[in-house]
Amino acid sequence: MKVFLNLLAATAGGQLSRARAFLDRFDDCAHNSQLIIIKEKSVLTEYVSTDRRLVIDVAIGLGWMKALRRTWWENVVMPEVIRRHKADVYLTFSHYLPQLRNIVVPSVVGVSNLAPFSTEAWVEEFFLAKIKMAVLRKTIISSARRATCVLALSETCRDILIQQGIPTEKIVVTPNGVDAYWGGAFQSTGFLTALGVTRPFLLYVSHFYRYKNHVRLIEAYARLPTDLRLSHQLVLVGKPYSKACYEETRMLIERLGLSSDVILIPGEGRGRLRELYQSAKLFVFPSLIENSPNILLEAMMAGSPVATSSLRPMPEFSGDAAEYFDALDIYDMSKKMENLLCDTSRLTDLGKRAHIRACRFTWDDFVFRVVRHLEMVKENRGNKVG
Repeated sequence: MKVFLNLLAATAGGQLSRARAFLDRFDDCAHNSQLIIIKEKSVLTEYVSTDRRLVIDVAIGLGWMKALRRTWWENVVMPEVIRRHKADVYLTFSHYLPQLRNIVVPSVVGVSNLAPFSTEAWVEEFFLAKIKMAVLRKTIISSARRATCVLALSETCRDILIQQGIPTEKIVVTPNGVDAYWGGAFQSTGFLTALGVTRPFLLYVSHFYRYKNHVRLIEAYARLPTDLRLSHQLVLVGKPYSKACYEETRMLIERLGLSSDVILIPGEGRGRLRELYQSAKLFVFPSLIENSPNILLEAMMAGSPVATSSLRPMPEFSGDAAEYFDALDIYDMSKKMENLLCDTSRLTDLGKRAHIRACRFTWDDFVFRVVRHLEMVKENRGNKVG
């Protein structure tokens, strides 16, 4: 089986984690198969061509024209590359299926972004972001309709796709996995003190977008009883991908007089993230929408006690291993955080439950399922895609 894997969208965050997990396990799961990989030249540089893997680097670059350049390459250049290499099946984890005109090749398309389908996320966004979400929503639906098989990263994703008219029989639920690394031991480097983290702390790890709900979390933290708030800091880790959201968050912190209490860290590497997860007194996850929440699973694997949004799909992944709150209600969020911070035994129990629950989600299982369905669509090939 010759698989054409489009990784052009895998440039950051969960997309990179999923790409690495798949590439590291493909050879063991798909015997006598080959990968043709299209990727951005500047990322995943550790993967090179071998006898079972052909890596084709493309310099899409950065900037506001990035999406247009990628779309042009995928629709104009890529079809000829697929034809030249005689691929048996097309695979992407990034919810976009180009117009592969006049090419008979079955396709497996993963849907990784549910924000365009969330009313809560839509309400939060700025005008331009809403336009982007509307376009992305149409793109996802169109791609899913034309795909041979659709990978849904959660039951929530499957239900949303069915509501959009995607046939149930072509949807396969394949949740992300999580590395055992996050639960491993670490040696403290002392970097927390250097960053101003000097008290027990609550932690939220997420890049800055409005639907990630940083503002409500800060407002909920500000409403904690004074003695409890003064004895605990709030640490926010994430890159300012939405500069407007980041600035809104930073200005709120200043306006509330919380500059020494709320620590902003613009992204960290795996080693420091693991130390943050395992050192946090409470991990808070107020996001309004996710698909298969990598960060939540990482925190759970690390054994962090978790308080999370009750919106789907969070309960699907956390089960009985988390405390839930209404992510739109800062008073409920604040009260749940207060109750947990005052209940050491409950925190200990949640941390143990979180780790056990996270162990259910493995990358081995994810890759095995994907490969199995690649083989199935190859055997049933024949429908024109695009």
